[in-house]
Amino acid sequence: MKQIFKTLIVSGLIATMSAACTTYDDTDVKNQLAGLDKRVTALEEAITRLNTNISALASVVDALKNQDTIEKVEALADGTGWTVTFSQSGVVTIYHGIDGIDGTNGHNPVVSIAKDTDDEYYWTIDGEFVLVNGEKVKATAEVAAPQLDITPEGVLRISYDGGLTWNELGQAGISSCVLETVTETEDDVKFLLSDGKSIVIPKGQTFALNISTKSFPILAGVAESFEYTVTSSDSETIVDGFGTNGYEVVVESAGRSAGKVTVTAPDPVVDGKIFILAINSKGTTSAKIVYAQAGYMNFGTLDATAVTADGATLSWQITTNVDYTVTTDASWVTYKTTATGVNVTLGVNVKEEPRSATVTVKDKWGVNVQTLNVVQVAADYSIPGYKGPIEDWRDDGAVDF
Repeated sequence: MKQIFKTLIVSGLIATMSAACTTYDDTDVKNQLAGLDKRVTALEEAITRLNTNISALASVVDALKNQDTIEKVEALADGTGWTVTFSQSGVVTIYHGIDGIDGTNGHNPVVSIAKDTDDEYYWTIDGEFVLVNGEKVKATAEVAAPQLDITPEGVLRISYDGGLTWNELGQAGISSCVLETVTETEDDVKFLLSDGKSIVIPKGQTFALNISTKSFPILAGVAESFEYTVTSSDSETIVDGFGTNGYEVVVESAGRSAGKVTVTAPDPVVDGKIFILAINSKGTTSAKIVYAQAGYMNFGTLDATAVTADGATLSWQITTNVDYTVTTDASWVTYKTTATGVNVTLGVNVKEEPRSATVTVKDKWGVNVQTLNVVQVAADYSIPGYKGPIEDWRDDGAVDF
């Protein structure tokens, strides 16, 4: 097209020069040709970007109707626009609006969309619905979008049937707006149209495997379980895992976006790594590493076989990196966990016979790890001067005479 424009202008200039005197300065001719070249280049660039933006707008409308989401928005390397990646609709390119070159009485059509009473979007030109054979044209990538072109004579024209037929709009004076700007927030992307309308499409969550547990202690031979979720999973998403140093890993799916991982420790237990991987239908992979720590429970020695009838509190030292619970089989024994172990308190024995109880420590998996046997001697009623049943004890535990 650029060469045709030049040919027409040069022919006109030659005719003008032939009618003038034989000596002339060709500077004006060269300047006019240079200006023509710039004008044609600008028109061609504007037309190309305008048609690209029209097609992109159709894709944006489809994404809105199909409740698609946006994965990412990236600026073009040359700063002329953006690429927008949809979760389902692929990638579209959108250009900044640039000014074309106004011709004499040039027409600058405003191509946009409008929602009609049927909740469907249709193409509009200069605010009016586009009609083909009396029917509005849907704004969708499924049908041909409006397409602009410039004739060799510089006339702007438009086609609604993929270029089979054209309607002239007048001398070319165009810009390539249609989609004015793309604004990205944390939650969505806003497309501002040249006529002031806007379309907002939410961002989709990136395909990712999520595991809240980063590490856990575990004892020999026991099984530990934790849950996982997968964001933006699809029907073909697969989750699997494996362990190092003898750790066995079983992944149980509870649907395409959630499940449970069960890890069984080797015996003897050692540190290990658990690798969990999620792969979707596109081959996108998300992986996590969970660290298994060799668990331990060490108990200090404690002589609790001859506690006086006065009662006492015994400090049982426990060093461990796993959670545990404490139970007892006697109501007169109470306990309280501390930073260094368990304080076991025996109440006053008012009976004339000894009594015994057990205090059991279980790990978080319910396995009995250690048992403390406590024995309390009987109350001694043979003390001279004793007044009767033991009812009043001083803080030092002695009988009140």
